[in-house]
Amino acid sequence: MKRPRFARAPGGGRFPRVPWAALAVAVALAAVVSTLALSLVPTSGRTPYGDGWDDLSEFRSVVQGEQYAFGTVYASPLLLKDVPDPSRTLYVVAGAERSYSEEEALAVVDFFLRGGRLLVLEDTGSANQVSLRLGVQFDGVRLWDSAFDGTRDTAYVRVQIRLEKGAHDILTNLPTSLRVLERAPAGVRLDTIGESTRHSYIEQDGAEGITEGDLPGPFAVAVVLEHEASGGRALFLGDSHVIANALLLESSNRRFVAGVLSELLPSGGTVLLDASRLSHGGAGLRELVASAVASVRWPVLGLVPVGAALVALAAFAGLRRTQAARDAPLFDHRFAPDAPRNPPESPSAFRDRLARAAAAKLGLPRLPDDPETLRAAVPDPALARALAAPEAPARETWPDLVDRLRRLRG
Repeated sequence: MKRPRFARAPGGGRFPRVPWAALAVAVALAAVVSTLALSLVPTSGRTPYGDGWDDLSEFRSVVQGEQYAFGTVYASPLLLKDVPDPSRTLYVVAGAERSYSEEEALAVVDFFLRGGRLLVLEDTGSANQVSLRLGVQFDGVRLWDSAFDGTRDTAYVRVQIRLEKGAHDILTNLPTSLRVLERAPAGVRLDTIGESTRHSYIEQDGAEGITEGDLPGPFAVAVVLEHEASGGRALFLGDSHVIANALLLESSNRRFVAGVLSELLPSGGTVLLDASRLSHGGAGLRELVASAVASVRWPVLGLVPVGAALVALAAFAGLRRTQAARDAPLFDHRFAPDAPRNPPESPSAFRDRLARAAAAKLGLPRLPDDPETLRAAVPDPALARALAAPEAPARETWPDLVDRLRRLRG
């Protein structure tokens, strides 16, 4: 057996020669593989680096355009315990799909009581572990209002929000109502700054549309809180889509976001977007890498070869997690087509939820109303026929339609 070749070390010892050419090839290969893997790992929406209709890259752009620092919470809101200057930090959650643990909820509340700033955008009730401790409850049911946008459909409701520097007529998507409770902590002042119209209702009887069993409005949609001792401020709004890419195309929504930043962070500071509340358990690989690239500086570029190798390993693990996620039951924000309903829903209600979930998987705000256009937009012919048909699908066809929806690719 041939003896390994050794080079002379400065101290007289010997060590094996490093195969630099092979190492360079390995690093280059890792970089190429990581790049290809990043193009294959999909994002799941609600991310500050995605371009989908419900992603938040436009919100990040507005924040940075207003000269605020921007960061993302990927692990847990428990890190708010370590924020050195809460009065210059705004914690934002938009669509809490994962509930808060008691420890996490207490960390957010304590952050507010220490002078921190909160922006909670919610329409399912998953943030109630935080809001109930501050005297506000998200109803988590759909709010119907005659003030819907006539150029779209009843899902898009216009709400006037009264900030200190002026009112904003914003566009919301499937909003819910809020309730101001009597058990707010001592020293916390609450004011309703946005309401639905008198011709509004909240869903109570499970029937599609406005029926006799629904409660009439007006209802609170936005509430602002202030802690008198510490100066902590918070805004709770019953819609998680108000800062999504599609809705920030509205100039009124962009002005509203700028106004909120100005009021909650008047002296500047940092905006922290919580991605740990998403149902997929935090940021995807692409978001983590995009965040790192956005903050990289020239002195640390020497770490790129090591990072490329680590990214290759992470990409492989990410692809395995992605495949597992594809095999899991579909979850589109608040709609799970195969989840049991109590009481059982009507066929028309099932078709509406199926259509919303299909639109989300295809990256569309909603499916086209015209049957021919709809059939062209949905790749699965049987699913397209069921969604375009005048009659709602029979119950015995539901399992097959849900299975087709799971396999749908945009």
